[in-house]
Amino acid sequence: MSQQQLADIVGCSRQTIISIETGKKKPSVEIALKISYALKTPMDQIFFLEESSEKETFCQKISDFFKCSKKSF
Repeated sequence: MSQQQLADIVGCSRQTIISIETGKKKPSVEIALKISYALKTPMDQIFFLEESSEKETFCQKISDFFKCSKKSF
């Protein structure tokens, strides 16, 4: 799935997805729920309040997702 495809599913711009991915912007609850649904991943595995060494940050998780998606094409 490309950033544009995710943006289309979520109903936002590609730039919004990029801003969330890079950590420049935090998603609204609605966008977070839609991203979770689109990626078929429980929201608590993507978003969380505290960062720790045991959990990946959202930015890393979404970045890794796009890297894996590009390799599959």
